[in-house]
Amino acid sequence: MPDKPSLSNAPINDPRTPSFTVAGRVHGGAKLEGTYPGGMTIETVEKHVAGPFGGRFEAFGNGSFIYIRYSD
Repeated sequence: MPDKPSLSNAPINDPRTPSFTVAGRVHGGAKLEGTYPGGMTIETVEKHVAGPFGGRFEAFGNGSFIYIRYSD
């Protein structure tokens, strides 16, 4: 088992990490909607949800976010 957490080995509903689902596809990527624990910064959430090509937040605050993850 790898030491570094990843999407494939992260515990389900871990209250210490952001939780998200793919809400749909957008041109050039995917729209993610999710929640994050209180006190977590936008930079930390982005480290968990950004893909290899990055992305951007459409909304962030009050424990929830919408993120557009670029696919190329």
